[in-house]
Amino acid sequence: MEGQTAVILGQFAVLIATIVFLYLIHLLREARMKLIEKRENEIDQKFEELFKKIEEAKLSKEEKKVLQKINDGLSYKEIADQLNKSLDTVKKQMTSIHKKLKANKSIELMKYAIALNEKKK
Repeated sequence: MEGQTAVILGQFAVLIATIVFLYLIHLLREARMKLIEKRENEIDQKFEELFKKIEEAKLSKEEKKVLQKINDGLSYKEIADQLNKSLDTVKKQMTSIHKKLKANKSIELMKYAIALNEKKK
């Protein structure tokens, strides 16, 4: 009888440990989902800030087209060819875009280009 009791207690302990383990997995999944949701909200907020800056900068339609082409990874020459413009015109528009968005570096400009393309989706 003592042997059976020990086996039953052992099985019960394993059952309790399994339940605790599954509950911990559940808690971890909930925490992960909350972190993902928080991060998505932060990203959405950042995009909204970028959209607002783009609108405030009052880029022309042509400048927006150039900015979108930059996001596509095109060179100035490729942009000029695709938009049927001179290379000089594209360079001038890029200078204007930099000034209007107060983007001193190309990487800063890429944030705006990505945001502009996201808004179109």
